Amino acid sequence: LAELSENIDGSVRDAVAGNPHTSPNILWLLARDGNVEVRKSVAYNENTPPEALEQLAHDEDKWVRRGIAGNKMTPPEALAQLSIDNDDMVREAAKVNPNTPPDFKVSVNAPTVSATELAQPNGMEIG
Repeated sequence: LAELSENIDGSVRDAVAGNPHTSPNILWLLARDGNVEVRKSVAYNENTPPEALEQLAHDEDKWVRRGIAGNKMTPPEALAQLSIDNDDMVREAAKVNPNTPPDFKVSVNAPTVSATELAQPNGMEIG
């Protein structure tokens, strides 16, 4: 996987970033990739080290931030920040993450998205 993580083809790096067997060290490197699809896959991978998750919580792409907000390994500090993100979907994902500090889990009267939608990259149905 280490060799593939340096492949010129972004789709190959994306596959490495989404692989549950990819090491935290490789994911840390891929978190800095210029390809947003690669960073998004890193964001959803539960092997991604906390430092990389914290870095990606500041990503310009809302889908990357949404992945971080939904990742159960994301540190509470990053989730607190994401719970006040300017994107509704990012905020909602952060609020339902069990690691979000209680003070940032503002009650939502009518959820705008379902848990299933939050779990799917790009809100797309799988299957």
